[in-house]
Amino acid sequence: MNARRWDTGLGLAFAVLGASLALAGRGLPDGLAHVPGPGFFPTMIGLGLALLGLALAASARRPVSSALTDYWPHGWRDRRLRQVAAILALLAAYLALWDAVPFVWRTPLLLAGIYRTVGEPWLRSSVLAVSITALLVGVFDALLRVRL
Repeated sequence: MNARRWDTGLGLAFAVLGASLALAGRGLPDGLAHVPGPGFFPTMIGLGLALLGLALAASARRPVSSALTDYWPHGWRDRRLRQVAAILALLAAYLALWDAVPFVWRTPLLLAGIYRTVGEPWLRSSVLAVSITALLVGVFDALLRVRL
């Protein structure tokens, strides 16, 4: 199966999965006043997944650029598989440390590790990881009144 068909099929599958999740989330209570209920996050995640799936399916119709092979002229597939394996290992470590290490320490380490895995420099990886974590903590604390 060629890459375009694969991307189209996966994109449509994720769009259907996202739409199903969004519909299931709509069946849960909405919440009270300005506090989101149990249906808020499944609905939002489902809508996001559906939109990203449709974007993937649509992008598969465009011609494939040679940027990937220009960046990694030899063995780009092997490097990509190693990156996926490294990110999965980072996610497994993140979950294993869930109760032992607080969110504000665990999350930037995960994000910095992912950024480094895909080739970002250390400084940019660190700044992005800390900034994203601070933004998440701020949003959850200020808007949702949830301490992470």
